[in-house]
Amino acid sequence: MTGNSSIEIRSVGIPVSLPISCSFDDQSMVPASVIFSDQNATTPSSILCTTPTLSPGTHFVSIYVLGRRASMNQVALNVTIFCPQGTYLPSRRNIASSTGCLSCPFGALCVGGLEDPVSLPGFSPSPVVGKMFLECFVPESCVGNNTCGIGYVGPRCAFCAPSFVSVNGKCVICDSNASGWIAFGILLCVCLAPLWWLSRAVWNASSASFGNLLMFVQVIGLFDKYPLTWNPYLGGIVKAMSITILNTDYINLQCAFGLTYYPRLLLVWALPLIFGGIFLGYSWIFARFESKKHNRAFTESSQKWRRFSWNGFFSFLCLFHIPLTDRALKLFTCISDPYDDRFYIPGSPSVTCYDDKYFAYRPLAFVLSFVYGAGIPAFIFFTLFRHRKQLHEEQVVQRLSIVYSSYSESTWYWTPCQMMWSLVFMMLPVIFKRHPSYLMFISICLMYTYLFAVVTLESQSPLYFLMDNNHYFSPCGNHPQLLIFDNFSTAPKRG
Repeated sequence: MTGNSSIEIRSVGIPVSLPISCSFDDQSMVPASVIFSDQNATTPSSILCTTPTLSPGTHFVSIYVLGRRASMNQVALNVTIFCPQGTYLPSRRNIASSTGCLSCPFGALCVGGLEDPVSLPGFSPSPVVGKMFLECFVPESCVGNNTCGIGYVGPRCAFCAPSFVSVNGKCVICDSNASGWIAFGILLCVCLAPLWWLSRAVWNASSASFGNLLMFVQVIGLFDKYPLTWNPYLGGIVKAMSITILNTDYINLQCAFGLTYYPRLLLVWALPLIFGGIFLGYSWIFARFESKKHNRAFTESSQKWRRFSWNGFFSFLCLFHIPLTDRALKLFTCISDPYDDRFYIPGSPSVTCYDDKYFAYRPLAFVLSFVYGAGIPAFIFFTLFRHRKQLHEEQVVQRLSIVYSSYSESTWYWTPCQMMWSLVFMMLPVIFKRHPSYLMFISICLMYTYLFAVVTLESQSPLYFLMDNNHYFSPCGNHPQLLIFDNFSTAPKRG
């Protein structure tokens, strides 16, 4: 209370001719005036006191006549703060300690009075810091007024309610018909993809342009797990590209097969074994068919088709090196919001780090990070190194051509070198998880460094141009993509 407010105290036996004063907490003394109930009254009915500046809380008013307290009774005066709209009282429970009304926090709605701030749509109260509001991971999951939308629960509305599953980052109810078609489509792709790789091995159809394009799409898909706030349109593109790195969070596997996050992770980690078995099965079928059709020994046909299967499997390893390694490294990218009370995985905020389930999977993720990340390029490099003098022999062509036929004989090592460059790129979120502002800058530098290396090597003619292997145009085509990501990504935001 700033002072100069008037309070009326009713009393009896109030003297008219003597000076009357009001004392607040027996400290400050201010003159008072008397009030008559009507014009004909001869005795005052109440005393009018003018208040000094008072702090919020309870104060006691006493009546003094001629400088002495006129009564042992005191009147309790409760002083409160009424905040205008757009402000709030920081200490509602202990008004006496309040410093006054404060501006409404970012992401909150303040109606004024004594009401606490509440969250705006798209924001949620911080579970750690009072009167602080954090952006929700999925804007529509927070509907305002400190309330989660339908299907969302928990801090920052980051978790799905019972009967809901996370699909494309959103909590939905599974559609049984759609789930059946999704399951059928996934199984069909798993069965037909090895046939495509086998056909490329048989026809020696290797495309450096396609390989580089896919690699850049996969690298851009890695941005989805960076703790950055994207333009909504560009963020949708990044999420779509993240499917090429087997981001199963956006493929609805939970509805199709009932797989939660960690079982989906195991499924991705097991893909080399699954596809290896399918390749062996196809090689046996085609060898059996060829031996009967051409009256050949099954052993001869089997050896040839096994070489083709190895060729197709090498193609699979080249295309899936980034997804397999990224899924293994994902468990080591946990971040913590200083205003939140838990660690979570970027891109999958509903997955909490450092709980029992996390620690159960982390040892396997650590092993597979080395096996897939460094093991695949090392395996391909040493296999090519052993046969670097025999690259034109028929058996070597049938087994390995997919990884070197796009390049000149002197640069047989280019494919594993590309894979190692991708590994460095995938390690960035692990290395700089505590400094997310560095991620985008270093990522762009790495991409331009790679383009510079490709263009420089092309001037020395390391690439062997066959059919559609117009490798020269791939750096030029990717250059605008880099400019787009350089200009439209934004810096990390709190929360």
